[in-house]
Amino acid sequence: MKKIFFLILIFLSIKIFAEEKTAFFIPPKDWVITNPNTYTKYIKVIFAKNEKAICRPTIILSTQETDLSLDEYTSAAKREHEIDPNITYKILGPLDLLNGTATLSEVSKTVHSIDYKILQLILIKDKIAYVLTAASKKEDVVDNYKIFIDSFKSFELLDDLFSKVSIMSKKNLLLKKYNSLIANSKKLNEKQNNKNLISFEKYIDKNYQNEGKYFSMLVVEKALKEIKDFKK
Repeated sequence: MKKIFFLILIFLSIKIFAEEKTAFFIPPKDWVITNPNTYTKYIKVIFAKNEKAICRPTIILSTQETDLSLDEYTSAAKREHEIDPNITYKILGPLDLLNGTATLSEVSKTVHSIDYKILQLILIKDKIAYVLTAASKKEDVVDNYKIFIDSFKSFELLDDLFSKVSIMSKKNLLLKKYNSLIANSKKLNEKQNNKNLISFEKYIDKNYQNEGKYFSMLVVEKALKEIKDFKK
């Protein structure tokens, strides 16, 4: 059986598969995306609380291909975690999401004498495990528990990323700017395209705040991929 990958704190990661839908969630307000250059090959995104503390609360999104059912995958996660005597993995039960029923678990972990509480959400869809892991120091878990659960409940798989813009006029305007960005990219060099992408991201951040920072990141990633494909 292929070794299962599990996400704990900032050590876990994400693989993007061509066939998978866009995994989307709304992170806590004012949290920031950590430097993607620090991710391992499986990490899709890490959000951290915007503060200077060394052990900041984090939410990490990860995926992995799997042939296991949700119960099998979660049970295997529990077994592998608890190989470490400093980890306790408790399966809390089901959590209903837009795309099906996920499993919610709570992990207690001690690292360098610091106690952590971690909530882990696992959803299996079309042989892909989607894993959201939210971690904070044990003494901060009361302050963070609700915002972690709210982010978990917002998780969904999208066929159309732009469907997250509910106001039709704003959606049409964004699509117009997006299509113009792609169409104009062929006659521009890499430096010019990068400059336009940065400006485009700033525009989304300013005008589409309700959709969240992760939305703007995904739209820019989508644009970058299309520009590369368009210029081939």
